[in-house]
Amino acid sequence: MTTLPSSLYQCSQVKAIDLAIIKNGTPGFELMMRAGRASFDLLVKTWPEADKITVVCGGGNNGGDGYIVAGLAMSSSLEVSVVSIVDTATLRGDAKLAYDFALKQGVQTVSILRTQESITDLSISGVVVDALLGIGLQGKIRENHAQLIRRIHATKLPVLSLDIPSGLCGDSGSPLGDCMKASQTITYIALKQGLLAGGASYYTGELVFDDLGVKTSVNDLGIEPSAHRLIEEKPLLPPRSLNSHKGLFGSLVVIGGSDGMGGAGIMASEAGFIAGAGVVRLMTHEGHRAVALSRTPELMTSNYLHQQEVGRWLSGSSALIFGPGLEWSEEIDSLFRHFLDYEKPMVVDAQGLQFLADQPRLKSNWVLTPHPGEAAKLLGCKSDEIQRDRFFAAKAIQRKYGGVCVLKGAGTLVATAQRIHVCEHGNPSMSTAGMGDILAGLIGGLLAQGFGLEAAAKLAVWAHATAGDSATRKLGKHLRATDIYPFLRSLW
Repeated sequence: MTTLPSSLYQCSQVKAIDLAIIKNGTPGFELMMRAGRASFDLLVKTWPEADKITVVCGGGNNGGDGYIVAGLAMSSSLEVSVVSIVDTATLRGDAKLAYDFALKQGVQTVSILRTQESITDLSISGVVVDALLGIGLQGKIRENHAQLIRRIHATKLPVLSLDIPSGLCGDSGSPLGDCMKASQTITYIALKQGLLAGGASYYTGELVFDDLGVKTSVNDLGIEPSAHRLIEEKPLLPPRSLNSHKGLFGSLVVIGGSDGMGGAGIMASEAGFIAGAGVVRLMTHEGHRAVALSRTPELMTSNYLHQQEVGRWLSGSSALIFGPGLEWSEEIDSLFRHFLDYEKPMVVDAQGLQFLADQPRLKSNWVLTPHPGEAAKLLGCKSDEIQRDRFFAAKAIQRKYGGVCVLKGAGTLVATAQRIHVCEHGNPSMSTAGMGDILAGLIGGLLAQGFGLEAAAKLAVWAHATAGDSATRKLGKHLRATDIYPFLRSLW
């Protein structure tokens, strides 16, 4: 077993990698034997007391991996039951060789399932090895597969999925109907992007990677990864010299906080300070200025409706944020149009994204930070369509509007014109008002210091999610957004 690689691939790329490895001299059946051995070793390591396993196999190479596991388990004196969802007489190629290997090891119990009644009456025991469906699944799974998955779930037995949980899309991470919920998933050769997308971890359980001894070959194939894991980047912030002063670290202007929603602009501003901006100016509703200053006296504040002050502050800024806590009005709409004229690095969040959806613009100098609902407005679709394929959505927003798209949610994505990064940190306790405002402020604070759009977005997303995980471990569930402040400071 090896650590998870940083590079992610689409399923079509993984198939191309497999074919290239075979073409370069490693037979497909040899790869299947390695996958079966790695999977069996993991099973024994994870469940050392297991004395029986049930292997459920489909008709493709994923099923072949399962037959290898069954044969190895049989030769190790475990009690083995193999359930085939297809007629084993139809097996071809490496899957047929794997089936023959299992038979030679003494595997006898192969059931062919065709009716709901046979699935209902099926005896399943021990650790379940899921080798039903691999990355080649297209469209919604068939009903007989769905019935078997539901039957396995009803047993509440531990499940080891081979390569990918059956029914999970390897590109999007979305379930294609009923989907196996694994205790562990072992994936091979190249890491499929869908395994780290959105809510895929609900189905994968603990994710384990094995390169099957072909890591160098994958690196040499010249296939550009479709995405990358967002891994901690050090140094997080460069050290400051003894002669530092606030003017060296930029001026951030935050426009946010309509009447009754002042907290959003305040939190974005505070996060800008936490990220290291030298000066932060908050342009907000007049009624929020006193509260902002009493809470954060380091802030400079102004009324966002004072046009002369707006122009002066925006012109003198290093970076801008527009949108946290704003509501539509003709004055705010006009302010947004004025805001768009500036070519400074900027973050567009919340109501700013709604304005942008209504009046699309393509710019290279901004970071857009939509949640799935806002992303749907930007693309003119429904939020569940965004969630079905977050990778596609993030790339589509970036292509349509330019700059960098940060698609928030489980598995936050940072998409540029060249690449996508996936954040594996963060947790449901962060599903609370204000978390997005803090993220926008962190990005803005880094932009103000001269970080590029991509670097600022990646670092802010990683730090925000990591701080949220630390806060949850320390404070428990149901965080307030500002609970993550001390954990953010510890990261810098």
